[in-house]
Amino acid sequence: MPSIVAKNADLQALLGKDLSYDELEGLLTLVKGELKRRDSNETDLKIELNDTNRPDTWTVEGIARQLRYHLGFEQPDYNFFAKTGKYEVIAKKDIAAIRPAIGAFVVRNINITEEVLEQIIQTQEKLCENFGSKRRSVAIGVYNLDAITFPVYYRSEAPEGFKFIALGDEEPKTLGQILVEHQKGKQYAHLVNKFPRYPLLIDAQDNVLSFPPIINSRLVGEVKTDSTNLFIEATGDDLEKITLALNILAYNLTDRGGEILPVTVRYEEKLNGHSQLTFPLALNNSAIVEHDLFEKMLGVKLAAEDVVAKLKQYGCIVSVEQGKYNVATLSYRNDYLHPVDVVEDYFMSCGYDNVGAASPSCFTVGKLHQVTEFTDKARNILVGCGFEEVFSSVLMSKEAFGVKSLISEPLVEIDNVMTETCGVVRNSLLPCLFGVEATSAKALYPHKMFEVGDVAIVNPREVQGSSTDILCAFAIAHAKAGFSEIHSILDVLTYYLGAETRLEHKESKTFISGRSASIFVGEVEIGVLGEVHPEVLTNWDLKVPVVACEINISRLNTISV
Repeated sequence: MPSIVAKNADLQALLGKDLSYDELEGLLTLVKGELKRRDSNETDLKIELNDTNRPDTWTVEGIARQLRYHLGFEQPDYNFFAKTGKYEVIAKKDIAAIRPAIGAFVVRNINITEEVLEQIIQTQEKLCENFGSKRRSVAIGVYNLDAITFPVYYRSEAPEGFKFIALGDEEPKTLGQILVEHQKGKQYAHLVNKFPRYPLLIDAQDNVLSFPPIINSRLVGEVKTDSTNLFIEATGDDLEKITLALNILAYNLTDRGGEILPVTVRYEEKLNGHSQLTFPLALNNSAIVEHDLFEKMLGVKLAAEDVVAKLKQYGCIVSVEQGKYNVATLSYRNDYLHPVDVVEDYFMSCGYDNVGAASPSCFTVGKLHQVTEFTDKARNILVGCGFEEVFSSVLMSKEAFGVKSLISEPLVEIDNVMTETCGVVRNSLLPCLFGVEATSAKALYPHKMFEVGDVAIVNPREVQGSSTDILCAFAIAHAKAGFSEIHSILDVLTYYLGAETRLEHKESKTFISGRSASIFVGEVEIGVLGEVHPEVLTNWDLKVPVVACEINISRLNTISV
C-alpha cells in the first residue's frame, strides 16, 4: 500500500487547524490512512494509505483537503477549468506510435519552500511509480517556466541525433548514451529502447526540457526553492490517467497558493479522437444512487437529509431528483465505478464506528456448499497423487496470457488499472502454473503442482458480461514429461470424482500440435490437456518439458451431481 512522509507543521498549515496526534489519527480514517510513524521531535509523519483507488490521497495536500471538508473549512476556489491561456504544446505526428499521450499546465506565483519542493517530488514519484505503472502509463516532468519559450514541441529524435545535459550529469549526452550511462536511463530504458526513435520535449528556442519518460534536462528541468513559476507536463500511453494525474497536481498546487493556467495541446495525429485538448481537463466522476441502496448496504434506516449532508461533508456535490441522488466529485477523483462507491463515501463520512450494529434476526446452522465439498475432494485426490497445491492471484498481467501462454480467449480487463501486473482477471489457471514453474528451476525434478480457483469467463449473455467458474489445473515438469503421464492423472481424478471422460483431438497454440486434446464428459466439453509448446516454454523461461491439464470444476460438478 502507498505511504507518504510529511512534515507535521506542513500538514497542519494545509488543514488550517492544529490537531493533536490522537485527533489526527482519528481523522485519517476518512482517507483510509494510518499514522505509522512520528519521529522523536514530532516533526515528521509517515502515513500509510490503505486504498489504491484514490491517488489524490497519496499526497499530503489531498489528505488535508479531505479532512478540511469534514471539518467544515472553506476550500480554495478551484476555477482553473474556466480559464483560457496562451501556452501551447504541439505533439508532432511522429510521436504517436511511440508515446502518444501528453498534457500540461502552468503554475504561477507559487512560493516554493523546501517542504513544498519535497512534496512535489514525492507526489511526482507516487503518481509515476504506483499509479503510472512505473512511468509506462504516466511520467511527470516539472520545469522552471521562466526558462521556456513557447510553443513547446513534443516529438521524436534519433538515438544519436541530439545532445543535452541531463539532471545529474555534467556533460551533454545523446539520448542513446543516456539510456546506457545514466542511472535513470538504465532503470527505464525498456520503456523506449524498442523504438527506432525516442521521445523529446523541446521549446521554441531548441532548449531541451526532457527526454520523457527518462530524465529532465539540467537547464530547464531543475526546480529550486527560488522558482515561482512552473511548467508541469505528463506523458504516457493512457490519456485518462494522465488527465487525472495532472488534475491532482493542479488542485494540490492551488491549495499551496499557486495560480493554475491552462495549456492547450495540439495533436498532429489525433489522440483518442481529439486533435486538441486543454489541460487541466475536467473529468466526469458521478453516479446515480437509489436511496434503498444505502439502507440495503448499511443495514439501517436513513433520512434523505442525512445522506445529503454526510456526502457533502465528504466533498461530494449532491442533488436529489425523483428520489434518486445524483452524486459527483471534483476532478481530482475518478473512482466512481458503481453506485456502491457512493455508499462507501457516505459510510466513510459517517465514520465506521458511528453506524450501529444490528443483531441477526434468525438462527442458522452453516455448512460447506456442495461445490466447495466437490472442489475439496478434487484437491485431496491430486494431493494423493503427489501434487503440491499453489495459490495465485486472480489478477494477472495481460502479457501472461496472450503473449507468453498463447491463450487467445478474451479476457476481462480492469478499467482503472493501477499496475499492468494486475491488468486482467484470469480466465485460465495455466499461466499461474507456468509462472510458479518459472521460479522453481532450482528445485529437484519432477515438479508436480496444481491449483483450484476462480476465473472470469467473458460471456455477453451474463448481466455483467462475464461469468465466474471454478477451474482445476495441474502440471508435471521433468525431462521426460509426456502426454500419457498427464492423461493417467486425469483418469484417476475423474474416476474418483465419479465422471467418465473421453478425449478428442484439439489444436491449441499453448500445446504442441498433435499432442493436445479436449476433455469431454458425454457431449459436454470440460477441459483440455497436452504437452506445452516449446514457444510457451521459451516465453516463460521453463527449463524442461511440461505437460498440463485444465478442467472446469463448475461444469464437471453440474454433470456429476
